[in-house]
This record gives sequence, structure tokens and C-alpha cells, in this order.
Amino acid sequence: MKKVSAVFLALACTFGFSSVHAAPAAITGAKIETTACDVLDESVAPSKSKDVHAAFDCSADANMIRVAACHVAGRKKAEKITCTSIGTGADGEPIFLGTCNATTAEIDSGTNGKAFAGTSSGGGIAAVGLAAACDATSINAPATIPTGG
Repeated sequence: MKKVSAVFLALACTFGFSSVHAAPAAITGAKIETTACDVLDESVAPSKSKDVHAAFDCSADANMIRVAACHVAGRKKAEKITCTSIGTGADGEPIFLGTCNATTAEIDSGTNGKAFAGTSSGGGIAAVGLAAACDATSINAPATIPTGG
């Protein structure tokens, strides 16, 4: 979790207003420029450890950035994940990952490993089971901001 948390820490306090919603993009270790995510007030350079895959998504409609990360060697054993809101959508409703919602206490992680995601709209960092093993493609789903926030 410490390795994944570094990605979120780097993005925590650099948010402003935006005007576009792009598809999720990989966090490569290079700077995320304001031209790639104009939700950011300034460019940021998140660092990530070896074998961590991370992605971000920006939304003008929701005025937020969402970041998700996973580790290739993450735990693959199925376990229960506590449902936690990772923020608030443009509609004022809490945002959850996977099949979590306001009335679901926990979900099963599956056996492909977990990703951790958070948003700039408050809430916490939450876990979600991955649909496939952690890689540059599977991390896009937990990083995607749904239409409407």
C-alpha cells in the first residue's frame, strides 16, 4: 500500500477547474502536464515504485481527477473488500468502486489482485478487485471516471 500511496500523495493538493474529459492515461513517472489534465492547477510529477501500474482520468463535468494504481506482485488471494466512498460526484452522490454502493458493506476481491483508487473530490482511497492481472491495461477501469462524475 505504501508504494501505491505515493502516486496519490503527489496529486493530492493541485486541483483547479477544468474544461475537458479525457480517457484514462498511464502515469509513467514523467510529469502530468496541465495540457493532459486541465483539472490540475500546475504540472505534477508523481513517482511510483517498480512494477506499479497507475493511471489517471480527468473530468470537467465532475471537476475532478481520479487516480488508480496496482502492483504486479499484489495479493491474489480472494478476500473481502470494505466498500468505501472515494469522493462525491457532480450529482452530489458518493462515488464507489466496482460493485460497491451506499448499501453494500463489502465485496469479494476476486483472484486477479486489487487496485487502489481515489479522487480529488474527497472521500478516501479504496480497494477494488481487478478484472485481469495488474498491468497497464487493467488499471484503466478503476481509474475511469464514470459519465456524470
